[in-house]
Amino acid sequence: MTGSMCVGDWVWNPNTLELRHGSYIVTLEPRVAQLFEYMVAHPGELLSRDRLVDEVWDGRVVSDEAVRRAVFNLRQAFAVAGAGDFIRTVHKKGYVATFPIPVPVADEALAEPTLAPPVAATPAGVENSAQPAQPIAVPAAKTAQFARRLILPGIVVAIALGVALLPRFGVWQEREPAPAATEVPAQAPAFLAVLPIINLSGETDSGLLADGLTEALFGALERNPGLRITARSSAFQFKDQQRDVREVGRLLGVRYVLEGSVLSQEEKVQVQTRLVDTHTGTQLWSETYDRAQGDWFALQQDIAVDATRAVQFALQKENAVVDRPGRVSNEEAQLELLQARQLLITRSVADAEQAIEHLQRALTLDPNYALAYARLADAILIQAESTTGIKAARPVVAPLLEKALALDPGLGEAYALRSRLTDKAAAAERDLRRGLELNPSYARGYEMLAALQTRSPQLMEAAEATIDHAIALDPLTPGNYHTKAVLMMTQGNWPEVVALDRRALELNPQFRAALLQLGSVSAVQGKFADAIDYGEQALALDPRAVVLHEQLTLLYLAIGDLETVRAINTPSTPSSQLAMLFAQGSNEQAAEMIYNGELGLLENSSPNFLSQIVLRQALTDGNFTRALDLLTAAFPFVESLPPEVIGWRLYAYANLKQLLDASGDTSTASRLQEQMEQRMKSVEARYPRYSLISDQVQATLLAHEGRREEACAALERAYTPAPRAYWGMVLNNPGFDGMRDTPCFQTLLVRFEAYMAVERARVDEMRRTGQIPDRSAKSPEEGAAGAL
Repeated sequence: MTGSMCVGDWVWNPNTLELRHGSYIVTLEPRVAQLFEYMVAHPGELLSRDRLVDEVWDGRVVSDEAVRRAVFNLRQAFAVAGAGDFIRTVHKKGYVATFPIPVPVADEALAEPTLAPPVAATPAGVENSAQPAQPIAVPAAKTAQFARRLILPGIVVAIALGVALLPRFGVWQEREPAPAATEVPAQAPAFLAVLPIINLSGETDSGLLADGLTEALFGALERNPGLRITARSSAFQFKDQQRDVREVGRLLGVRYVLEGSVLSQEEKVQVQTRLVDTHTGTQLWSETYDRAQGDWFALQQDIAVDATRAVQFALQKENAVVDRPGRVSNEEAQLELLQARQLLITRSVADAEQAIEHLQRALTLDPNYALAYARLADAILIQAESTTGIKAARPVVAPLLEKALALDPGLGEAYALRSRLTDKAAAAERDLRRGLELNPSYARGYEMLAALQTRSPQLMEAAEATIDHAIALDPLTPGNYHTKAVLMMTQGNWPEVVALDRRALELNPQFRAALLQLGSVSAVQGKFADAIDYGEQALALDPRAVVLHEQLTLLYLAIGDLETVRAINTPSTPSSQLAMLFAQGSNEQAAEMIYNGELGLLENSSPNFLSQIVLRQALTDGNFTRALDLLTAAFPFVESLPPEVIGWRLYAYANLKQLLDASGDTSTASRLQEQMEQRMKSVEARYPRYSLISDQVQATLLAHEGRREEACAALERAYTPAPRAYWGMVLNNPGFDGMRDTPCFQTLLVRFEAYMAVERARVDEMRRTGQIPDRSAKSPEEGAAGAL
């Protein structure tokens, strides 16, 4: 483009690389600007990655991540004013742009003054070819009025992020369709990081003083709708480190950093703060506060507000809200909260329980500490998700969040956490979006929203944009990469799952959810020994997490190691007990556990596994009415399948189809099968790797119909080169009862047993070398003690 253009409600100025929308101006990095102009010039065309590299990067060697990041930055630039997403991702093929047709506009029309300055849209990961920005001049007389007072002791720690446990390829637990609004809330990319204040005194009290000020600055800045603040968990990676602001800007993907120092001498304290442009190293604003030692807590509040006003003025964000941070009146209570926040990083059961103790002490010291109520709710949920389950904790958590919001109606974190108290996707999303509206820099809120969207097949692209936004706000926190890995798992993109979860472990080797999912990927690929190794590593990090015991139970059962299963599950949980009954052929006892409600709602457990037990029992005792009442309530079907039913959820419907046939309702069974086949076909067209699941579902249906050779062929496709996770469940399906003596089926069983013998030998070798625990020679009690 050679002149300014109107693109919908936006005005593009190619000379300044600025997009204007009302009072907003977004400045594009030059490569992103080239990408924008190329996409606008080729509307509706499929633009492959290679084509974009040739045309936008001039054929230079660049990574796929560089292309994806440039596309992400362009999307985010338009998200500033809620313009929607004009770029559609075509899986494994490229992008299709649907920008409005550009219309020429006179350059004179661009000369009007605006209320807000250009917003840098260049997070880390894009080529650093942006032109240096000119420093924003701040008159000395203007900055002088911001100088007042000082700070309180405190320890600043990272925000704990939510972890999605036990991701299953192709399984969604959501029961209702997702709400219509799916976009990431209109936001600009993160561009400001608050680095930990440096203690120059070398004294413990001064260190607490510095940490308290850092926390206050975060609290004052993060609620401002005009600012995007990098999360504490990423910014605090630079605590007690030598800093190069340019390198900090590159690693955090920010344009500006706010940093400072505290020097305490006798009865005086000196605090220095400054705002720096990471692209140029230019200092945009600085202030020195010399104060007498006194009420540090009150002084901390004042200086945080002053610094916030100064930052907003320096960045020309006059309209942003200035709020007093923290809303706490007790120094010791804040200290307890910050210690709890540090513990919640690992999300382990033991650390969550310690965090609960700290937060209870905080509330004893300050019963009106809103943030402490919200953090206590979070800690209880973290503990519950690995032990009793979140539903059991909801009655305890709900009053805590109600109290937090009664004390502080603007506490976005409390709204976001409240989303976990419902199974209704629409209600959960409303709370999440309200929380993000109140605190637009709350990275974990975006991570939680992405996890919610991932549960709906229709929202996977929206989920990717949302989690990328969380990563931009919090690029050094493992939970965001793991949540994106969960999304990739649902799409069958295993190489990216591995890369993302390994990145999470690089950031925090104690992040056991990443280990668990790496084990899931290994099991899906038939690498059961590797999966067990990952599972044992995760269990060693968090030995009290029930969900880890249950995952290892399934993995050891997959290779036929019942002795280890008994050792690892003493005392046994209902789920592991059910798995053992299934493995031992005690289907009647397993079915009674389900009918008695010992495992909770069928649709919220393992639907494929439990539906098969119910089917088998109905075929044995002839009580089809009881079985149909249970399965049709768990897996509704009238004229069409619910939209979330894809992947392994279809296997449960295959069991329902067999049950309908056995009960005599063949017309409904036929209609259901037709819908299933249409769904499998449409999903495979979008995500080809789903054929691995579809072949197992199809094999079950074909065997049920007596089409033995076709069933064997489907199994061969699914289990070449190796049997995969759930292979034992599939081959034990009642649909195969009529063909177990056929040569093709027998051949499969012989091959699988030989394969599992090799996997068992690998596991034995790992035990011998100490790579994993050896429970085989112990009694169940000794084995449990060793594991726990």
